[in-house]
This record gives sequence, structure tokens and C-alpha cells, in this order.
Amino acid sequence: MEHYGTHDDNTWLTGRRSESAGVDTRVSQTLHGLFPGVDLAPCEVSEWVYLNEGDRVVAQRPREYPKAGEVDVVSEDAFVLWLLLDNGEGRVMVSAEDNAKLWRLS
Repeated sequence: MEHYGTHDDNTWLTGRRSESAGVDTRVSQTLHGLFPGVDLAPCEVSEWVYLNEGDRVVAQRPREYPKAGEVDVVSEDAFVLWLLLDNGEGRVMVSAEDNAKLWRLS
């Protein structure tokens, strides 16, 4: 499994958590700046079953940079996804067990 870019200085990941929305607003703002059209809140793992081949997403595993790509394969139980990353960065597996987060791109 290929890991896509660890980030030693995770200060951009530390922000204030909005108690009302349950979303870390600093992370959401940063992602929106990097990936215009990204949803505010990450998809719940239970929602991964609704992803289809070709859907555009941003994926982030703990302590790694978020990466945009296209859903290539969704496992039957929807706990594992294969993504084709943008810019020829390869194909990676994203798993719910990895505590990965996914945001849909519109």
C-alpha cells in the first residue's frame, strides 16, 4: 500500500472544533482553499457505500496530506476504496480501519 505524503508539521490540522456543527472549521476552510467545491463535512464511513466509480473525492489519512482523486473501486462492504490520485500520483487504497476521512468534491 502506497502512503501519500506524511506531514511532520501538522499545525494546519489543529484548529478549533465547532461544537455546533461538529466540524473542525480550520481544516474545512483549508481543504476548501486547496480543493474548491469540497463538502464542508467529511463523509461518514456508513456513507461510503453510496460512492461510485468515477466520483471525485479528497482523501486524508491521519498525519498525511489530503489528496484529491477519483474513486476507482469500492469494496462490497464499502470499508475499502481504491482511488486514482490526481496528477499521476498513482492508485491508493483507503480503508475505514486507517481512520481515513473522505470529502466529496462537487
